[in-house]
Amino acid sequence: MARIEELAAKINEARRLRQQAAVEAERLLVCMAHRHDLNDTEKAVQDWQRVQLGDVMEYVDDSHRVHAESSFPNLGIYSFGRGLFHKPPIDGALTSATMLRRVRKGQFIYSRLFAFEGAYGLVTDEFDGFYVSNEYPTFNCRPNLARSEFIAAYFKSPFVWKEVAAGSQGLGDRRQRVQPEKILSYTVWLPPMEWQNRIADVQKQVDTLKILQADSGAELTVLLPSIIDQAFKQRF
Repeated sequence: MARIEELAAKINEARRLRQQAAVEAERLLVCMAHRHDLNDTEKAVQDWQRVQLGDVMEYVDDSHRVHAESSFPNLGIYSFGRGLFHKPPIDGALTSATMLRRVRKGQFIYSRLFAFEGAYGLVTDEFDGFYVSNEYPTFNCRPNLARSEFIAAYFKSPFVWKEVAAGSQGLGDRRQRVQPEKILSYTVWLPPMEWQNRIADVQKQVDTLKILQADSGAELTVLLPSIIDQAFKQRF
């Protein structure tokens, strides 16, 4: 039992380190997107530009009519800048929606209803071609001006969520819908494309890390029960 408890403690420590690595990776992306270590003058010298997002990206509405005989892969967006997740497919025969929007890889996406708490994200490979309601506006970045990886990293900051949500209309603080126009009129410091490309490279590494963590997490979940099972088999 002492040996099992020792192994259980090591498994819990491995889980803690995995979580810490994920948090630090997200912080790195935020730091790279905002560069608070540089003042405005230093950013300007290094070719950062002060722009409205509407100057470098555009709102996209790829709506499709819902057919009763069809099923539509669906996604959701975690709050607090934690990205996208799979939701059960939308059954065309059961939904009340008449139109759904298709999203594409590389788009910036957010939840109008939960933007105030960081429901922003980047459409990755695994969600290419999924469908969402009109509560999830999507945007394409204009080539050679901005990368969606930079935009997504920039919007991981809680300070940005509060600024964008300020003044939005809704039914109280927790029901504020942030409209696409609010996003497009928001002003940011835009880094040169070379720096945006570096952010995209780091984002790719973070995505790889998350896949590895998911695989190792599944292994950690079954490891302790397996150890206990083997221990009792050897004992009896």
